[in-house]
Amino acid sequence: MDTEPKHAPTIAELKLFMNECMRYFDRPKMRVPQTNRRQMLTLYGPCVQVIRFNRSVAILDERNHHIEVRVLTRSALEYAATAQYAYLRVDGIDRLRKGTAIHQRELMERMAKWTDDPEYLRMVDDVYIPETAKAMPSVADVFRTLDPEGKVFESAYALLSQSTHVRASSLTQYFKRNGDFVGLNPGVEEDPFEHFTMTSLAIATMAVTWIMARISVDEKMLEWLDQRSDALGIPVRYDQDWPEAQRARKDL
Repeated sequence: MDTEPKHAPTIAELKLFMNECMRYFDRPKMRVPQTNRRQMLTLYGPCVQVIRFNRSVAILDERNHHIEVRVLTRSALEYAATAQYAYLRVDGIDRLRKGTAIHQRELMERMAKWTDDPEYLRMVDDVYIPETAKAMPSVADVFRTLDPEGKVFESAYALLSQSTHVRASSLTQYFKRNGDFVGLNPGVEEDPFEHFTMTSLAIATMAVTWIMARISVDEKMLEWLDQRSDALGIPVRYDQDWPEAQRARKDL
C-alpha cells in the first residue's frame, strides 16, 4: 500500500475514475474462465453492490446531500474490504460463503422469534453451513488484515461512521449561530470532509473493479487500473505483506 500519487487527486479526478468503473460494470455478460467460476459466483454480488452505492452517491451528490454520501461510502468500504479479503486469501472464498450462511441462518432464527411464523424455522433447516472452513472474521479484523497500520480502512471507516452514529457533529451541524441567536439549518449541504469521503469511495471502487477485471482476465482493464492506481495513489490490492501461506494470488 505504498502507492503515492504525483499530486493529490482532485474530487473531479476521483469522480471521473469512478464513473469509468461504473461503466465497466454496465454489461449484462462477462466471460469468465471455468477455473474462476466459483470466485465470480461468490464475489460479483459484493463487488456490484459497491458500484450500486456509487450510483446512489452520484444522485445524492448532485442534489447536495453530501452528508448522506458518507453513510453509503462507509458501506462501500465494508463490502470492498470483504471482497478483497475473500479474493486474496487462500481460504477467503470458503470463509465468506460460510460466514454468509451463518448470518442467513441467524436471520431466519430471529425472524421466527419475532413473527412466530414456523415457515422461518423451516428456512433455518434449509441453510447449509459448510463444516470445513472457518467463518469470516469481524469487519474490524478484515480491515486490520488488509491494512495493519490502520492508514486506509480503519481511519476512513471511523470518520465516515460519524454520520452513521450519533456523534457531536450530529448535535451541532444543523444550527447557524450568530452570538446568542441560534438559527435552524436542517438543509445543511456542506461536507467538510468531502475530499476524504470521495477518496474513500474511490478506494472501494478500485478494489472491486480490480477483482472483477482479474476474475474475467481482462488485461486491458487491469492495465488501465494500474495506471489509475499510480495516478491517484490508490492501491489495487492489499496482500503484499501477508505471509506467503495466506496469499492466494502471488503474482506480484
